Formats: sequence, C-alpha cells, structure tokens
Amino acid sequence: MPMWFILSGYFFDAKKNTKYYILKKMKELLAPYIFFALMYELLWTFMGNSQWSGIIWPNTVQVPLNGALWFLPAMFVVNVVSFLLLKYTPWVIAVIIITIISFAGSLHVVSLPFSADSAMVGIGFFLIGHLLRKYGAKVLKLKIGYSVIGFILNTILKFINGYVNVRLNQYANIVLFWVNAVVGTVVFWNIARWMEHKATLSIFQEIGRQSLLYVCLNQFIIALLSYVPISGGIAAVVWKVMEVWIVITVCFWLNRLLAKTPFKK
Repeated sequence: MPMWFILSGYFFDAKKNTKYYILKKMKELLAPYIFFALMYELLWTFMGNSQWSGIIWPNTVQVPLNGALWFLPAMFVVNVVSFLLLKYTPWVIAVIIITIISFAGSLHVVSLPFSADSAMVGIGFFLIGHLLRKYGAKVLKLKIGYSVIGFILNTILKFINGYVNVRLNQYANIVLFWVNAVVGTVVFWNIARWMEHKATLSIFQEIGRQSLLYVCLNQFIIALLSYVPISGGIAAVVWKVMEVWIVITVCFWLNRLLAKTPFKK
C-alpha cells in the first residue's frame, strides 16, 4: 500500500485547480467507497448482521466482506491534505508539517474516522514520491542487476521486520517499515521499467487499469469462493492459485461490461 501513496506523490501537480482536484478525487475515491461499502453493509445486514458504524469508524476496519475498501478514503485524505500543504504552504514548512504528521501516524497516537489515521503515514509517502520525482532520477533508472539485488535485500528486511498492516496501523519496527516501503517501491519501479516493452507487461497493464475494481471486489469474490469445498494439501495450494485467476477474470469482464454503461468513468 505505501507504494501507491508514493506513486500519487510522484505524479503530484501543484498547477491543478484546487476545486477541480478535490472534486475529481471525491468522484474517483469517495464515490466508489460509499457505493461498495453501503452495498456490502446491506448484504451483511441481509445475512443477519449489522455494524453500520464500520463505514466511518473505527478506521473502516469493520466494513464487512471487503476490508480492502479502507484504502479509498485513506487515499483521498492523503491526496487532498498533501495537495493543499504542498500547493499553499512554503516548501520547508510543508515538509516539517508532513514529517510531524507522518511520525505521529507511525506511532498511531490517535484513531480517526475514514482511515485518516492510516492516511497520516500515507502523507509522508506522498512527500517521498514528490521528492523522488524532483531529485530521484538516478535511483529510478537502475540497471536490472541492481534491482534484483535490491529485491532480495528488501525481501530479507521485510522478514526481519515482521508483520505489517497499514490498515490496522501495525508497523513493527518503524524504521525498517519506512526503509522497506521506499526501497521496495524503487525496486518495483525499476523492474516495471525493465518490463516496459516485454510481451507479458500487457497483462499487468490491464490489471493496473482495473485496480479500482480489484480493491472494491477482490476480497468479496474470494469470500464467495471460500464456500467451495476444498481439501487440504496440494489441492488447497492449487485452489489458491486458481482464486487469483478467477478474481482477475471476473474483474476483467466486469470492467468490459461497465465500459458500456454510465459507470465507465
């Protein structure tokens, strides 16, 4: 998840009109969040459960059937707060404010609605993405050999750090968490750049274009697939792999279907 916050910062453009920017982010992030959260809550209630407060508080962690939705309001808060600070605040002051916000978020000193406490950390990654665009040209053009070495080291450090869950504000060792997030993003950026002209890249590009659908539907689809009776052992492993491709296939065709409706944008 930190990678997406970093990428948002990389593509930040202070020249955009503020009103247009905020309304655009509301349409892209808040509208689908509200739509799918309400849909899942209605289904959950129909199944004999009820936890409507989970849409807002605490940190959307109680939204049923698809907890991944937390990312949408968090991304909205990250984009809007970062945009306003970087656009209207002197550079040094903005960096200081964002650093303080991110540090407080890493310590999780307060719980906030709409995933805003997770977004506090995301704001710091947004700034890092912006800095990478301004000053990180060299690290974003590494040779594939260095990228592979970086991938191996990053994987080792992730195991050393242990379990991390941005949604639940669990970061294990805070320093390693930040290092792993930034290094991992740089590594995957370079690997993606290396794959840019490879035939297999089209698959990942298609998945990238459908990323919003994956966030909104993947866990729900997996929850439905969990009702399929599968024994343990090799069969369970094979089924897990099949689940990935089923999710990709469903999202692919649903995206094609939506492209012919008013929901295409």
